[in-house]
Amino acid sequence: MKIYKVRNKDTGLYSAGGTHPSFTSTGKTYSSTGTVRSHIRQFSSMVERLEEYRSRFQKNLRSYDNHKLKYAQDFLNSVEIVEFDVTEVGILSFVKEQS
Repeated sequence: MKIYKVRNKDTGLYSAGGTHPSFTSTGKTYSSTGTVRSHIRQFSSMVERLEEYRSRFQKNLRSYDNHKLKYAQDFLNSVEIVEFDVTEVGILSFVKEQS
C-alpha cells in the first residue's frame, strides 16, 4: 500500500492540508494520488484563475488577490510529493517483534 504526503523542501515538514496549511512533523497523510493531487490543485487553480483575470482584463489585482497569488505560487514552488510504501502487519506479530 502506498501513502503520500506533501513536504516543504526547505524545512522537511509536512503540510497539514487545506487552503492555508500549516506544516508539522507529521502532516496529513493522503491515501491516493487523487487526494494529494486535489490538495495541490487548490493552489494551481488559484494561480491560474488569478493570472487569467489579470491578463483578460488587463488590470492589476487587488492587494488581497496579489497576496493570494504570491502565497499559492510560493507554496507550489516550495513543496514536493513524498510517496511511502506501507506494509500492513497483524497486531500480534507487531507486538512480538517489538518485545
